[in-house]
Parts: sequence; C-alpha cells; structure tokens
Amino acid sequence: MFKMIILGIETSCDETGIAIYDSLNGLICEYTYSQKIHYFYGGTVPELASNDHLKKIFKLIFFTLKIKKILLRDIDLISYTIGPGLKNSLFIGIIVSKALSFALGIPSLGVNHLKAHITISFLFNKKITFPSLVLFLSGAHTFLIEMNDFDNFFILGETLDDSIGETFDKIARCLKIIPSNGKSLEFFSRKNFLFSNLGYFNSCYSSSNLNFSFSGIKSSVIRYISKLKIITFNDKCNVSYNFQTTLIRLICNKCLNLFLSKKYKCLLLSGGVASNFYLRKALKNYSYIFNVTFCTQPIKYCTDNGAMISFLGCFYFNKNIFDKNFNIIVKPNIRLNL
Repeated sequence: MFKMIILGIETSCDETGIAIYDSLNGLICEYTYSQKIHYFYGGTVPELASNDHLKKIFKLIFFTLKIKKILLRDIDLISYTIGPGLKNSLFIGIIVSKALSFALGIPSLGVNHLKAHITISFLFNKKITFPSLVLFLSGAHTFLIEMNDFDNFFILGETLDDSIGETFDKIARCLKIIPSNGKSLEFFSRKNFLFSNLGYFNSCYSSSNLNFSFSGIKSSVIRYISKLKIITFNDKCNVSYNFQTTLIRLICNKCLNLFLSKKYKCLLLSGGVASNFYLRKALKNYSYIFNVTFCTQPIKYCTDNGAMISFLGCFYFNKNIFDKNFNIIVKPNIRLNL
C-alpha cells in the first residue's frame, strides 16, 4: 500500500463530518458539526439541514485541514457519502466533492453510508474475524447482518416497521423530553431510582424470527403515557428506564439463537444507537457468556462522521475503485448490499 491522504466528507443527514485519513498512518484529524436547529422541531427538517450544510461545509473543510496544517494540494483522494440519506443533504456533499476533485485534478469516490458505519469498527478493532454477526442500529435502520468479508454482507433480519432509533425519538417526544432523541431518553433512564416494572414489555419477546418490530412496544408505551395526567420528572425517568430495558432485552434475545449456533465468533455493534451505554454493556456481557468477541467503535464514531467515509474510501481506492467521471449521482435510498 502506498501513502495516500484522503479527505472524507459526510453530509447524509444533519451532521457535517470532515476527516483526513492517511493510508499508512491512519486517521489524522476529523471534525463533526451537529446541527442544533432541529431540536425544537421534533425531528430533522430536510430543507434546513441542506441549507446548513451549504453554509458550513467549506469552513469546516478548511478548519479541519488547518488543525494539522494540511494543504488542499496534499489531498490525493476525496471520499464522500453517496447514500442513503436526505437527498438534498447528500447533494451538497457530492457537488462539493466533485468540484474539489475537478479543481485539484484528483479522483473522487462515493461510498455507502451504511457500509461506512459498519467498517469503521475495523479502524479500532484488530480482532474482528469472519463470519461476524453485525447488529446495525440507527435512527433510520435496524439490521441483523452476516458479514463474510470487509465488503460482503448478507441481511439476516431487519425492522418491519419503525427503526429502533426512530422508536426512541418518538417516545422521547411523547414524554416531552427536549431534545427529543435517544440520547436524552437514555439520560432520563439513568436517573430512575424506582425501578418499577410498568408491565408493557413481555409480549415483545414472542417472535422467533430474526426480523424486528417495534410498533407494538411503541403503541403500548404511548398508551401508558397518554393516561398520565401530568408527566412528572419521575414519570420520564421511570418510563425511559422500562422502555429502554425492553428494547435491550428484545435485541439480546434476537442474538441469542445466533450465538447458540456457534457460527459467529464476533459480534460487531454499529450505528448511532450503538452509543447507548446500557446496550453496549448488555451485549458485551451476553457476548462474554457465549464466548463471542464483542467489537464496536468509540462512542464519538457511532454517529455520522467523516472518519468512516475516508476510511472506507481508502479501502475501495486500493482496489482501484473510484469515480470515472464528474457526473453528480445521488442515491438516497441505496441498500446495504448494493
């Protein structure tokens, strides 16, 4: 492998991620800007997201380069997110990448956002073996995946309705937690000292297949919340704790049969929801019991970031895969195995 400097650009949703990756020395520097404007809208507003990307992206690129005194002319490859994600947000990252590629006379490469989330774990874990079981949990996706190689995925199961991250966000909104996201709900769950069982989760464990369904538990929790005359701080903590515990037990049970098969020696946890402390702890303990190696990335790299884009871009470029022209192609609905 020869020395190469890769600029990674991530703009799939409401975070602008920029990173510089050295093919020989690893990640040099990275910076992620998270848009706060969406907090009071109960979710990401696509138009606001793309406008904010446009306003900030060049400033963030030059700021990240300046951290390590790297010049634009030092860049050998630009790797960007081609999808999935919000169409207009993706478009901003792609058009900036293509413009820089043309101006600097260097190649560019579009990578799959989902694959980047999974493969970033290889940057921090040297013990990942194949076949691995991948648990991908994010705001838009929920997958159980068999990974047979760095770029070989087979989906074993996925959500039939809401994603796990979306379910977290909806319950947070119903509890009037601001900002309404899984991270805030996890915070309230940590404050629960009553540990009272609200009794709405037992029916969630009956499914024996590998697909997920969160609509039942979501509806049960919403019905419980609707009966509360006033949502107190203790109510927020209690519901958050019981709801979160329910989902974690459901996820662990889905992994149980796969662990028992003894086919997989490694469990790889990826996606934004992978930052949940209780989920990481539960899966790590489960993995230990069944003699499975548990691997994940540091919490700061669970959410969208440029590091994962630059890292995967380096892998593909070493296989002589890159854009052959300057056409603008956006793939907001691209699947994992494409």
